[in-house]
Amino acid sequence: MLRVAEQFSHSDTGLQRRANEDAFLERAPLFVVADGMGGAQGGEVASRIAVEHFARGFSVDGAEDPAPRLAARAVEANAEIYSRARGDAKLDGMGTTLTVAYVGPQEISLAHVGDSRAYRLHDGTLERLTSDHSLVEELIRQGRLTEEEAERAVSQALVARYALSPEAVTDVLEAKKELLRHSGMLQFVDVSETMASIGGLENLKRWLAQRRGAWDEAARAFGLEPPRGMVVLGVQGCGKSMCARAVAGEWKLPLVKFDSSAVFDKYIGETEKRIQKVFQVAESLSPCVLWIDELEKVFAGSGPDSASVDAGVSSRILAAFLSWMQDRKAPVFVAATCNNVTALPPELIRKGRFDELFFVDLPNQAERKAILAIQLARRKHNPAEFDLEQIARAADGYSGAEIDAALQSAMYRSFADKQALATQSLLQALAVTVPLSTTRAEEIEALREWARSRAVPASLADAKAQAIPSK
Repeated sequence: MLRVAEQFSHSDTGLQRRANEDAFLERAPLFVVADGMGGAQGGEVASRIAVEHFARGFSVDGAEDPAPRLAARAVEANAEIYSRARGDAKLDGMGTTLTVAYVGPQEISLAHVGDSRAYRLHDGTLERLTSDHSLVEELIRQGRLTEEEAERAVSQALVARYALSPEAVTDVLEAKKELLRHSGMLQFVDVSETMASIGGLENLKRWLAQRRGAWDEAARAFGLEPPRGMVVLGVQGCGKSMCARAVAGEWKLPLVKFDSSAVFDKYIGETEKRIQKVFQVAESLSPCVLWIDELEKVFAGSGPDSASVDAGVSSRILAAFLSWMQDRKAPVFVAATCNNVTALPPELIRKGRFDELFFVDLPNQAERKAILAIQLARRKHNPAEFDLEQIARAADGYSGAEIDAALQSAMYRSFADKQALATQSLLQALAVTVPLSTTRAEEIEALREWARSRAVPASLADAKAQAIPSK
């Protein structure tokens, strides 16, 4: 049973202000408090406008839910505050936070805006009932700031900027990047790519789309665990590294790249300490994507004879990595790429470590057309002005990187000859290029044979006989 035992009103100026910018309303069963901002005059005007909108004959009929009416009044107040601020230079930038409580017979309906809060006092303990609508609070919910970092942002902002602002949060995030740079083993990677930046690989894209949002509270309530990671292996130049970057861009998560060469140390025991430090830092940044490029180079020396090669260091690193992949609780998605899968230890790629193993082959006809269209548009040329079907047929056996290189070569030649880039220009550039599928045909065929029964095709056209497994 809910009841209001006492009604008590008090407003405090706090540590920074000389005068209050608050306004409040006590008209049972409706209680409103607004805390204005934007200078003394602007803050007072904004808070007063907000309260007045609720004071104008607010009522609820019978069993009607009061929440929609509370929300509607808040929207109306916001519109008036915005209009007044635009029409008067002295009020420019004014605003207010707002908390409203409607005390019904059996329950209390709350509405709030900004970082104003509603609490319940029960048995001498304050219980917070609302979540802040603030930049810092949202970054905490996203996992981009911890509670301690948020508190530090406030302190640093007051010292350096004299106010808490979006720039203060940027300071904390930049400090994180600087910490990683000093570690020498991990680095932040600025991501602009999404899966739309990649031509083809529809099977892989669909798998990733199914797992978008798996870190949200709703996913946990549904019983889902965050995805653990994937290995993308295949022919060189076919977009494996771009896939790893695009995952972070698509999911809007920070991307951290693991520098495997920086882990090894000449002193006994230091390498093992470094790899543990990598895991700790990655977890502190969660949720995030940890990108390990060319996975085979990290663990290539971890075979049975590693003790005679490097005193068993590679084997111990592998054991530490396997243990972390199996037992970690923090939402860190590991996106690993691999060129030579035969060099990987079998226990590394079994189920339970990574969620899936994808094979990226040379692009098919449809994928080559998509790659050409994306690359032409990215280089400020209209794909509709080219015969993509003909160019894609001429590029049969070419990787995405080789198609892009041929496009650049055609552009250089056309620019030097002061001619417009045309279909014929691209056909000529492709004709003088010897693709990897010719110079290393045996290796590519061997890789295909290995992946045929062990990996999921990343391209939808190549996956007709091997459907993507559901998890």
